[in-house]
Amino acid sequence: MPPTQREAGYIWDMLEAAKAIQKFMTGVRFEEFLKDRKLP
Repeated sequence: MPPTQREAGYIWDMLEAAKAIQKFMTGVRFEEFLKDRKLP
């Protein structure tokens, strides 16, 4: 069963958010991630 247009929109939004998170986190070491409350 193909997704509805609304469901496809949700998937698109999730994909775009994941891409933004990946870009934002590039170069952040795990230790930095644990110490910075803004990151988690």
